[in-house]
Amino acid sequence: MWPDASRRSEEIRKISDIFRNQGYVQTSSLMNSIAQDVESNEFLEIDKKYLEIMRPFCQEYCNQDNKLTTLFNFIMTAILFPITQDRARLADKFNELNPWLGQYKERVLLLSDLSKYLLTQKSPDDKAIFLITIMLYGWIVEGLFKEAIRLIYLFVNMSAGKDIKYFDVQEIELKQLRKGLEELTESASEILFSGYEDAHLRNSIHHFRFRYDDGTKRIRFRDYDYRKKEFTYDKVFSLSEFNIFYRLLAAVDDLIMLDILILRIGDLVYAAKPFEA
Repeated sequence: MWPDASRRSEEIRKISDIFRNQGYVQTSSLMNSIAQDVESNEFLEIDKKYLEIMRPFCQEYCNQDNKLTTLFNFIMTAILFPITQDRARLADKFNELNPWLGQYKERVLLLSDLSKYLLTQKSPDDKAIFLITIMLYGWIVEGLFKEAIRLIYLFVNMSAGKDIKYFDVQEIELKQLRKGLEELTESASEILFSGYEDAHLRNSIHHFRFRYDDGTKRIRFRDYDYRKKEFTYDKVFSLSEFNIFYRLLAAVDDLIMLDILILRIGDLVYAAKPFEA
């Protein structure tokens, strides 16, 4: 029985509200049930409910998309498995990551709000929607995506028995992180880069080497290598085709943030002092 049960349950309900506001209603309902159990000190079914969270969340998030499901399963295993198998490490890891996690969550939620706002303005035409989506992709690939890969690298190493500190991976380049993850996971981690296109889309966007064709409503993306003095990437996408890359890239950040919030619920359920920084 926790003397601060009311505070714990209140925190769980706040997390539940984040999931509900993003449309994950079944997941949110299960979290509210856990909050009720914590508040009333009913722990008989709480282990089962906590472990059950991922089932409705996967169904609601992935919506039967095979690539998203593969990405979901990889990130869930990478982040949740090493911690839930050793709950004694849960509070320590949260204490280490706490300063960064709060900022990361705020940035992911801000990007989500921005995308909803920009993409739901009155009667935007196809060109405007396409250009807004490209802008959002550029923001993600340049910042949140790198942070997400660093965090996954940390947790995958933890699963391998290496308790690397988050600050130790800050200076590691994305190429090195990708190679390290590939070696540790026997290439399973490559699903994380499904929307990345080996940085070609990033380079095309940030160097403004893309052009919209008003006739076909498609955009041509090009990447130029100054050392080779040639274009190394030249592809044309419709909005629906580009959205596949955008969705997969954005999902890495989404899923990490949401999985961490689920992990935080575990901290609030099981840790002796979940509010100590």
